[in-house]
Amino acid sequence: MKARVVLLNLYYTGHRFPSLASGTLRCWALADKDLAAAVALDFCDAFTEESPGIIAERIAEQRPHVAGFSCYVWNINATLAVARELKRLLPDTHVLLGGPEAGGLARQILESTPEIDFVATGEGEETFRLLLRALFLGYGDIASVPGLARRDGGRVIIEPEPSLIDLACASSPYLGGHVFIPRDSVFMVLETSRGCPFACSFCDWGPRKMRYLGLQRIEEEFRFVLEHTSFVITNDADILTDRARAVAIMEAFLRAARGRPAVLAVETNPVHLRPEIVDFVAQAPGNFFFAFGLQSISPHVNKIIGRPFNLDALEARLAYFKSRCPSVKTHFSLIYGLPGDSLRGYKETLEWALKYRPTRFGLNQCLALPGSELAGKAHDFGLEVENGAPHRVLSTPAMTANDVKEARRISSLVLFVFHLPPLRERFLSSYPAQMDGQILPLLNGWERFLIKIGIRIETCARFDQALEFPVESGELNAREFQRDPIKLAAIMKATDIFLGKEGRNNFRKALSAASAQVDRITA
Repeated sequence: MKARVVLLNLYYTGHRFPSLASGTLRCWALADKDLAAAVALDFCDAFTEESPGIIAERIAEQRPHVAGFSCYVWNINATLAVARELKRLLPDTHVLLGGPEAGGLARQILESTPEIDFVATGEGEETFRLLLRALFLGYGDIASVPGLARRDGGRVIIEPEPSLIDLACASSPYLGGHVFIPRDSVFMVLETSRGCPFACSFCDWGPRKMRYLGLQRIEEEFRFVLEHTSFVITNDADILTDRARAVAIMEAFLRAARGRPAVLAVETNPVHLRPEIVDFVAQAPGNFFFAFGLQSISPHVNKIIGRPFNLDALEARLAYFKSRCPSVKTHFSLIYGLPGDSLRGYKETLEWALKYRPTRFGLNQCLALPGSELAGKAHDFGLEVENGAPHRVLSTPAMTANDVKEARRISSLVLFVFHLPPLRERFLSSYPAQMDGQILPLLNGWERFLIKIGIRIETCARFDQALEFPVESGELNAREFQRDPIKLAAIMKATDIFLGKEGRNNFRKALSAASAQVDRITA
């Protein structure tokens, strides 16, 4: 009888998508013919909001000899709770953690959580394969498995990581049938390269050495995933750093997507929007979505966090992009609480990004992620950091705890608006005619106006409240209005009055008109 291994795919807040991590581990392990003959490797799906005991029971039903968990900043607490429950049910099952959150905290986890037997550091494929060979085939000693953290008596031993795998020679987890694909997948993730050539202090992406998949395999994977979804995300540090290769990848996507309403999401620093990239995207604007990792427009902040920055070049690239690709949907990612930044500086960055009329925002509190330079030098930077995941930066020398709270409130207000597209378009269409082009004061005035006429938008949680990561109150409150057509109609009508000429020139008249309209709608 084969030994059983179960990998948990742990999702959050109802979002389900195929786990490329577990699929890649399964693909790499079962490419070993000896392991394929000796081991049955399956998956278990669950959500972080489920009871840890229920999830553990679901895993235990498969009676695994090894249970593996990929850990991220958003699921580590739930993972540890499930692992404790699983060990209670199956004391002899080996529990293995991996992923960026576990790898950077391997020693702390093994010292504090007896239910965890092993932690894989770095890239996990080869460590996982060699551990299974040692456990089930007797090949080699667990003590010699590279990249494995384990206990030896009362000590924690962390073995040096193995050599980086040759990505071009690896089999495809998608094409090999190793990825579990939920029927309700919102999107699918595709990896075209590994490594990151940058050295941002707030990030722990992994080795800087770049490795690439072949274009033929990438196109075949595009064709496969587009049979299951219409939205594909590249899981790369930034594909636009190699311009010729980026165009070739986008060409492959368009060939695979021919005749389908498909979109490829590309994450990039907007400074890499070179003309040849933009000109290509302009030929098929409906097939692309760009997520811009901007973080801050402060030269001082960018210098501290190790990001090359040239505002003039950035604005020139974005201007050309907007002129050639006005209909392409975009997302701006910003961070508040970075070393050297202030509340005023963050507001300036947010105002700057708003003028480019993005479709969406990611407005994130700075995290001192395990393994990052920011975490290692938190004391040097003068950062107060949350004890435990998600490792939020609570204050800095330039941003007090109250400033961070205010930045969270402003961010939540913006996110509320941007999660309601008709509302977003009303404000962006008013930009720059009102308030001298400053939209944040306009939003603050709008919120006060709504309160005066009896419309509360903080229905689920206060905008300045830190919720369970990665949930944030702006989106949470917006969902309440999306679910209630009467509330949505009321806030839209009130917004039209506030933004209209009548609202600017005769506030009292506008207030009376809005109140009467809300009364009629909600009667």
